[in-house]
Amino acid sequence: MQKLKKYLFLGSCFLLMLVFLTSCSNDNQIAITEKFAGSGGPGDFYKITLNMTDNIIEYENLTNIEDSGKESFKKINNNLFEIEKNAVYFAKLNDEILIVGDETANDEEGLLTAVKEIKTEYGNDIDGTYNVATSLEGWVGIVEIDATNNKLNVQLDTNYSGSFGDNSSEEEILDNLDYAYNDNYDAIEIIESETFKHYGVFINNEIGIFDSYMWENNDWVGDGMFILVKQDNNVELSEYAGDYYSVDKDGTVIPFNLNYNSNLEEVEIYLADEKIETISSSDELKNLPGVFEFEIQDEDTGKFETHRAIFLPGKAIVVAYEGIEGQEGSAGLFVGIKAE
Repeated sequence: MQKLKKYLFLGSCFLLMLVFLTSCSNDNQIAITEKFAGSGGPGDFYKITLNMTDNIIEYENLTNIEDSGKESFKKINNNLFEIEKNAVYFAKLNDEILIVGDETANDEEGLLTAVKEIKTEYGNDIDGTYNVATSLEGWVGIVEIDATNNKLNVQLDTNYSGSFGDNSSEEEILDNLDYAYNDNYDAIEIIESETFKHYGVFINNEIGIFDSYMWENNDWVGDGMFILVKQDNNVELSEYAGDYYSVDKDGTVIPFNLNYNSNLEEVEIYLADEKIETISSSDELKNLPGVFEFEIQDEDTGKFETHRAIFLPGKAIVVAYEGIEGQEGSAGLFVGIKAE
């Protein structure tokens, strides 16, 4: 799986965005802008503005105001763009999802992941059940949101058993957590405990991106991110087929393909024209509808590593993986967006 991880690791992030905000561009045209917000690595909650008329990306780190600025970019195609200063790429799906490479990040976190920024206090529109994947551990699970009472419940499969409640870890089941809208971040704030909190943004009741923090040495320190995808109990594998783009943590672009084989009723995963694995209906986890488990062999160790794929049909794929036993930072997740 080293090949998949080497090329497809996205350790981190998602943001929300507001489109068609207008301002004057340099040539007096009306500038078309798109706004995003989300997770940019450990402890970095960003807001990003793309000026699609003048090809300028502006970013603001709400947790570290000094980490703000703007750069020029150029368009490669409808999904891919290059930030010219550092030759770093970003990919976006329409005005909904943004993935930016961060060559300065550490091994565990590497990408800024964002979604369309929407000014909302998140009412009943986010009510429901979501599948979730974590960036640092490669865990998957379920998040149930009760928007009427501003409560949520979390169940995590921390030992890749395919179920919950069979691990003594207190992290596995978190019940009755409160959340509230935070005006400073324009995001949901979850207070898990006195030492853990999270900020998150949603789009279209489909996907949410959360940045996590823990209290350590008298300060809030970044603790990874997690991505929520609305649970779908009527999965059609054929809807997952197509070309996808991922961006590695150093900003390089990783194209891959999911091909639906109707004869075998499975999805074949191709990287650089080489089939690396398949996903079939039998791979769906019983306790996690819409989450598929498959094994990929590591080229160096020869061991097979567990991967779990969560799909947003026609838009994105989130894959969590368990990593190499004893090798810190080898677990995580990557995100791919559907090519137009």
